[in-house]
Amino acid sequence: MINYIKNQSSLNALLLNSYMFNGLDKSKGDNRVYLYYNKVVGIDKGLNDNQLVDLTFWEALSNGYLKNDIDQIFMPPVFTLVNFYKNGILPDNVLINEKPDTNKYKTQYDLSDKQDFEKLRATTDQTYENLNKDTKIVFMNGMDNTLEEAKKSVNLIKEDFGKNIGLINNATGKHLGILEDAIEWLPNYKTTKDVLNAYKLKNLSSGTTLITHSAGNEDIFKANSINKVLGVNTPYNLISVGSPKSATKLKESANGVGANFIIQVNHENDPVANGILNSDANYEFKSLNDVETYHPFSTYYHEIKEYIMNGHKDE
Repeated sequence: MINYIKNQSSLNALLLNSYMFNGLDKSKGDNRVYLYYNKVVGIDKGLNDNQLVDLTFWEALSNGYLKNDIDQIFMPPVFTLVNFYKNGILPDNVLINEKPDTNKYKTQYDLSDKQDFEKLRATTDQTYENLNKDTKIVFMNGMDNTLEEAKKSVNLIKEDFGKNIGLINNATGKHLGILEDAIEWLPNYKTTKDVLNAYKLKNLSSGTTLITHSAGNEDIFKANSINKVLGVNTPYNLISVGSPKSATKLKESANGVGANFIIQVNHENDPVANGILNSDANYEFKSLNDVETYHPFSTYYHEIKEYIMNGHKDE
C-alpha cells in the first residue's frame, strides 16, 4: 500500500496540483511510459520513442500520476465494492496522457539503449533469449517455473522447427516465489516487466509466431495494452495454450495491435485454463491435482504443431 502524506492540508494542495496538471498544455516534449515503484502509472498516448521515466514520490503525486489511486482511497464504500467487482483487487489506474507530458524528471531510461534496458531487466524476473529480426517463433512461459524449465519447452519446439526459437521467460518470483507468480497471473496493474515485454514484441519481424502458455497469456495481454496506447503495431501470430485468459479477450487484445490471433487450445481437465479467470471456460474440472497432468506445455505441444507450421509458413 502506498504511504501517502498524512497532513490533510498538504494532501489537499497536492491533489489540487494533480487536477490542474490535467489541464496543462503538454503538446511538446518527449513521450514516455511512467513508473512509480515498479507500477506503470502513466503513458503518453499515440507516441513511441522508447523512453521510460522512474518517478519519485513527489514527481508522481504532484504531476497527477497518483490521482486515480488517491481517488480510490477516498471512494465511498459502496463505490469501492463496485470498483472491486469491475476491476479486481489490484486495479490498473494508469493515467493516459492525451498530450505528452513535457515535465523534466530525475530518472529516465531509453529502452533502445542496451545498458538502460539491462538495468531495468535486472529489477524483474524476466529473461530474453534469441529475440531478433530473424526469430520466427517465440515461446512465452507460464508461472511456477525456472529458466531451465522454460528452455525445455523451447527445446521441444526446436525438435520440429529448428534452432532459431526465441524465449521470453518470466521466472518464479525471487522473494515470494509462487505467490509473486500468482499476483502477476491475476488481471491487475502493469509493471516494469510488461513495458520490457512490449518493447521486445515491437522489435520482432512481421509474421513471427508467439506461443503463450499459462500466465504467459496474461503477460502478452498486458504488453499489448501498452503498445496499443503507444500506437505500436506488432503483426505477430498468436497461439495460446493452457490459458487463464479467455480467447475472446486475447483476440480483442491482439487485434488492437495488428496481431493475428490463430487459436487457443485449453484441455477440458486443465484447472488453470478452465478456472473462473477465463470467461470463455465452463468452470468444470475434477481437482487441482489435474494441474500436473493436464497443464504442462508438453501436454499441449502435439495439438498445436500444425498451427505453428501454418503460421510459420505464412511469413
